[in-house]
Amino acid sequence: GKGYKTICKEFGLHHFTVNQTVYKWKKFNTVVTLHRSGRPSKITPRVRCVIIWKVTKNSRETSKELKGSFALSDVHVNESTIRRTLNNSGVYGRVARRKPLLSKKNIAARLQFAKDHMNKPEGWDNVLWIDETKIELFGLNEKVMFEWLKQKKFNVLEWQSRSPDLNPIEILWKDLKWVVHAKKPTIISELKLFCKEERAKIPPS
Repeated sequence: GKGYKTICKEFGLHHFTVNQTVYKWKKFNTVVTLHRSGRPSKITPRVRCVIIWKVTKNSRETSKELKGSFALSDVHVNESTIRRTLNNSGVYGRVARRKPLLSKKNIAARLQFAKDHMNKPEGWDNVLWIDETKIELFGLNEKVMFEWLKQKKFNVLEWQSRSPDLNPIEILWKDLKWVVHAKKPTIISELKLFCKEERAKIPPS
């Protein structure tokens, strides 16, 4: 008979396809797609990579939160499926060790911060409170607010580390990131465009 290379060249097929077809014929005496046991997995390779990436970035993210985030992108999977995917990848759930929210060093720094700004002549009425987030694309990001403030020569207040953030907009930032990433931007210009489009869809209220 003809060799694999000849068949590949004649029919324009990849050598792996030819090998698998010949193997299936020799073992099962057929080349049709065989019936598989069980239901096909809803977790695609891309979704699996996103799950691993998310828990690597934030180890406290739960399977319930991941499920809700995927639902925004019209990907519906059970929490048990997410946990099984993580376990198969060598990632297991753990109970976080309880520890003080603030160390002695943090407490001392925050106290000093309060003392330094308690009697500022300009007062707190002239302080503009803003919030920002970072949306990454293969390690690149669009975090420009701080640079803009520096260019406009605003005095930026140095905030203390590990300050409690009770701002509900953090939840909105999280949802925005998932919707933007679901559109699969490949370059920074697309990332900017998608961020602006999805930000414009958020109602003021």
